[in-house]
Amino acid sequence: MTMLLSFLLLFPSIYAHISMQYPHPRDKKNSASYEVWQQNEPMIGVHPTICHGLDKDSTVRDGNKFNVGDVIDIDLYGTAVHDGGHCSFWYSTDDVTFTKIIDVKDCTLVGAQVPLPAEMPLECEEKCTFAWTWTPRVSGLCEIYMNCADISVAGVTGRDDTAHPVSINFQTKFLDKGPDDLPHHYGCQRVDDVTHWTTNFGELLDTDGDWSDDNEHVVTEDPEEIDPIVDGNVVCYANPSMAINLDNEVDNNGACGSGPGDYRCDDGSCCGQYGFCGTTAEYCDNAQGDWRVTTCDGQTPTPTEAVTPTPTTAGQTPSPVAPIVPTSARFVSYIGQAGPGWGTPASNEEFLKVMSHNILNRDSKLEDEIHEAIRLNADGEEEG
Repeated sequence: MTMLLSFLLLFPSIYAHISMQYPHPRDKKNSASYEVWQQNEPMIGVHPTICHGLDKDSTVRDGNKFNVGDVIDIDLYGTAVHDGGHCSFWYSTDDVTFTKIIDVKDCTLVGAQVPLPAEMPLECEEKCTFAWTWTPRVSGLCEIYMNCADISVAGVTGRDDTAHPVSINFQTKFLDKGPDDLPHHYGCQRVDDVTHWTTNFGELLDTDGDWSDDNEHVVTEDPEEIDPIVDGNVVCYANPSMAINLDNEVDNNGACGSGPGDYRCDDGSCCGQYGFCGTTAEYCDNAQGDWRVTTCDGQTPTPTEAVTPTPTTAGQTPSPVAPIVPTSARFVSYIGQAGPGWGTPASNEEFLKVMSHNILNRDSKLEDEIHEAIRLNADGEEEG
């Protein structure tokens, strides 16, 4: 088991941050492959372009063809769940103005199911854009994540503004405001730590009509107090002595360390003993650094410059990794996927086989090492 754990924590963290991987997202930019680790990065503020500026699919993929009334089980890949936050799902016909279908609280923690309504534009019969946005509860600067998928929806009856009253021009509301639009940074407004909602995405919409608790669904503009982040640049850490390198950058690939020049992890995460960021006990027990946050009651806030993940330089670019299609629902439980019905965890042997087949077959030496780990792990389980 020790070998297995060591392998899991040594594996490059292409799953830092979060991205929508189903419906199948756009994955090419200027006809070149756009990897999962890039899709995981936020729109605000790493890739300040709508839908990451990716190429539209020329045709709708088979897995993205739906009917009115279908409920999409959203697949979210990544490890940096940032303690939840405000998620919204949209459609668009021009990739500028997006009309909201539904809001979901804490989708990175609990997953999301999005029913496709009949009142969508007639263009969606052939093709339109489905988008996911998320403002995390915990981050350095205020962030907005966004991924887009090209879908078709059979049976739509045409747009109805009374059924879907919230439409936002993402270009003018966010991107045109730029990084110097202080204190909001591209117009981004933080999530209220009590309700987990933000005003970024307009009036709240819920399709099941079960919002009976008004206090739970209050959206506050510029909330006066957000715990654990008090004013955007002040943070209270649960383990202050381990919240090191606060002025250092966050690596887009999830690498970290305890040296003075090493990358730190994003707030809410730990730097595990093998030098990668994560949020589970495997990373936070015996951690090199701990940036998990807490409420600021009873302690002095730690002033810190808000950390912006910087684009990876040429020397830090990971080996190309194709988007992962899990062969079993249990596999993804090991890599932090949020979503319903993911079943029980896979066995250690099954997990390693899936990882080896889907990811590591580009490196024959590493694959041989994984197969040896499978054999040794199986022998250990039999002896146990």
